[in-house]
Amino acid sequence: MSSAACTVADYVRAVAPYLPTALVARTHLRHMVTAARLLPAVVTTDFGFECRLGERSARADFLVCASSAGGGREILAGRHPAFPLPAILDNDAVWDRLRKFCGCWADPSSLLYDGADYLWLEFDVAGPATTLRVPSVFFSPRVASGPSTSGAEPPDFQRRTCHLVEVGAEALLGAPFPPVMARSLTACFAALPEGARVFQVGFMLARDADAVRLCVRDLPVTEIVAYLLRIGWDGDPTALQTLLQDLSPWVEAILLDFDVGMRVSRKVGLECYARLPPVDEPETEVAWDTFLDLLVERGWCLPAKADALKAFPGIMSEQTDPARWPANLTRVSQLLRGRSVGLFMRTLNHVKIVFPPAGRPEAKAYLRVAQRWRGFDA
Repeated sequence: MSSAACTVADYVRAVAPYLPTALVARTHLRHMVTAARLLPAVVTTDFGFECRLGERSARADFLVCASSAGGGREILAGRHPAFPLPAILDNDAVWDRLRKFCGCWADPSSLLYDGADYLWLEFDVAGPATTLRVPSVFFSPRVASGPSTSGAEPPDFQRRTCHLVEVGAEALLGAPFPPVMARSLTACFAALPEGARVFQVGFMLARDADAVRLCVRDLPVTEIVAYLLRIGWDGDPTALQTLLQDLSPWVEAILLDFDVGMRVSRKVGLECYARLPPVDEPETEVAWDTFLDLLVERGWCLPAKADALKAFPGIMSEQTDPARWPANLTRVSQLLRGRSVGLFMRTLNHVKIVFPPAGRPEAKAYLRVAQRWRGFDA
């Protein structure tokens, strides 16, 4: 990578003044910059931060999204002539597997080529320094439903999606998918009710977790507990149902996360999404306020962190923050001759409530920064 090339670190530094210290410790921010230097800036238009809400320390982790449409898969596969990955990653075992996955993703003959829209890399910068270069990986499986007069998915939709996940898993794990895990995964897909689907699959490579994380959407809140019981979850159904009833009146949607290994983990995550205004007007976002107040009342979020989350949404641009604006985006705006202006739009994407096997729930907020362009009439 050219020393003059911009990296994702330039994006992180640009938005750094808008990251409240109550949510993101400055030490962790420096670690994020270190991790973000590994990636050329053009790999992403969306990145974010995971913040823990119930503890006094401002531990936070860093996430970067690469899409199939933006050339991210070729860059991460190490195949882009203009944007090579740094040499420090050449002999890294995890990055070898990530490059293999992205090589399949970029190969038109691979099932993954049309089978994944985007990939998220999550850097646990709040952990040991040795994990700074080791991301966990989440990808979005996509299987075409095919023509249908009823609009319903074909009977084998879940089976084909499960097969796609196994293909991705073998590339990322660097080994055949263990048969016991494959059977558990198949059971989870087969038990999904009509209309529900897995929208993300996670591999916690930074944590040596012997499991796959499934993130399920369009599963009615009233069916979440029943679904978990069908796939062998042995947590407390009454406590989880009570929590779901507590949360559901305050949010628009609750998505389900859980880990599948030799068995289904007792710990589950509930991704809560509020009603949001158009993405280009985040400064008007008020839908989260009542929900955050609820978290404070329950003792799952510190008041200072709730206040920081309410203040986070907004927009910055080359016009409002010229001194910090990344040079690669400045070059693009110059080429556009003022017909468009670059933006970084800050939003609270969702709040995850982690339902643990024991103890009280834990709340995490996911801040999202989207790099976009706003056009002007000629």
